[in-house]
Amino acid sequence: FDGATGAVRPGFHPAGVPPRQSLTVSNGVVYTGGGSLLAFDATTGAPVPGFSTSTVQVNASLRGHKIAAQFRELLLLNGWLYAACQCDSLTQGGTTRAVTALIRFSTATGVHDRSFAAEGIGVTAFGVSVATDGSDLYLGAGGSDFVARYAPGTGYGGGLVGAQVWKRDTSGSTQAVAVSYGDVIVGGHFVEIADETGDNCGFRSSTDPTKLDPDDVCISRNRLAAYTLDGTLQSWDPGVTGNYNGVWALALDGTSIHVGGEFRRVHDVRQTY
Repeated sequence: FDGATGAVRPGFHPAGVPPRQSLTVSNGVVYTGGGSLLAFDATTGAPVPGFSTSTVQVNASLRGHKIAAQFRELLLLNGWLYAACQCDSLTQGGTTRAVTALIRFSTATGVHDRSFAAEGIGVTAFGVSVATDGSDLYLGAGGSDFVARYAPGTGYGGGLVGAQVWKRDTSGSTQAVAVSYGDVIVGGHFVEIADETGDNCGFRSSTDPTKLDPDDVCISRNRLAAYTLDGTLQSWDPGVTGNYNGVWALALDGTSIHVGGEFRRVHDVRQTY
């Protein structure tokens, strides 16, 4: 669309595009994600020559609920294209290899960079959202639900980079992440959130399966919360309530933040979606 008028740009006509869940744009190239990762000329919509397509797959036996294989969010940082993905494997050029939650690619060729693997993801986690402070990455995940910070240029063993700086458990998926003025804003369908490493907020009591946080170590936060960049939970507690799925989208505008999703009230004031 034209950014000033909202009119559709007439020259942009990509053809045969499968359903897309994510996109980002830089230097005249639109990168798009769904079950596959594709790149198009931002003016004409023509496929970018020489860009290697990737597809992702999920292992249905790993989780108790079904998820679709897809690239959920794309982020450009320091010459790399990062993807938060619902994925247990990736196929490129006829070769399939194991991947999990957060992966990266060459922006020029689309080639998967096997030297990057986010540390400590776990087997059942899948990536939903990713943000940056300009140097590090912040991943929102489902499955084994959490938000975590990663240093993409820092090694952690086996010749890999992507060391984990901190990780905080959430009682439901972290579905949106944004970084603003030294804060990490997180949204999702959680109602309990960790303030320390090792807190298990989504763990259910063996005597009462409906009870979250049976060890009483987590902090109540309804679907929206904030950490400092070092992982300290902030006192900010807007109390987003209503539909189960909660917060799906965050957008920054200076010192303001816009929130979208499935909810009915914010701080007990009626505010639909």
